[in-house]
This record gives sequence, structure tokens and C-alpha cells, in this order.
Amino acid sequence: MDNVSQFVSRHWQLAVAFAVILLVLMIYEYFSLKKAGKAISTAQAIEQINHFSAVVIDLRPAEIYKKGYIIGAIRATEADFRLPKMHQHKDKPVILVCSRGFEAQKLAPKLSAQGFSQLMTLEGGIAAWQAANLPLVKK
Repeated sequence: MDNVSQFVSRHWQLAVAFAVILLVLMIYEYFSLKKAGKAISTAQAIEQINHFSAVVIDLRPAEIYKKGYIIGAIRATEADFRLPKMHQHKDKPVILVCSRGFEAQKLAPKLSAQGFSQLMTLEGGIAAWQAANLPLVKK
């Protein structure tokens, strides 16, 4: 501990620079997560669907989607969000679903920038939904 105090007293500019950089990174991370949409559990997703009429948008490829999707889910790609038909969901609660949750987290900031105001992502994706033994529709 004495070594740290000596270092800081001798190189206070470096210590201040480190503290400032750390603070900036923490602020950036906070706003990135806030902008990305809220990650929700399967239980929270069910509550959003049942009580707040959340729209479930499945981002998986069509052939995988057909093997099993959440009841009422709309299959869409990133490009589909530029179409007028998706703009009707901008002010509604929207739950993005993908295989494991990574694609949804990646897409959420882009959709937020397009005006989607109530974005959520299913934490763990459809894999978490299946792990919780929740029902899927199969075509």
C-alpha cells in the first residue's frame, strides 16, 4: 500500500489521468447499456407479453424460426426495421429475441436510434426460453 501512495505522490498526473479515463469509460458503458435496451428474463418477458401487450420480434433465420418460436412472435431481419410496416411498433414494448441474446443486444442500439422507445432483449435468447420449458409454436 505504501508503494501505491508513493507512486501517486510522485506521479500525480498519471493517477489523475487514470481516474479520468476510468470515469469516462464507466459513463460510456452506462449510456451504451441504457441505449441498448433492457435485458429481461423469461419471466419478465411473459409479464410484458401478458400485461403490456409487448410485441415479440424474432431475429433468427426463417428456417430456424419455423422449428420453434414464441407464440405471436413476428420474424424480422435488421433490414425489415427500415420498412414502414415495422414503424407501427415504435411506441410499443418490443422484445427482441434471437438464438442466445447476442444479436438482439447488438441490434437494440440501432433500433433505439431509429425511434423504438421501449426496447427489451430476451436474456439468453430462445435458448433460455426453451431451458425454462416454455411453449414454442412449430410450423
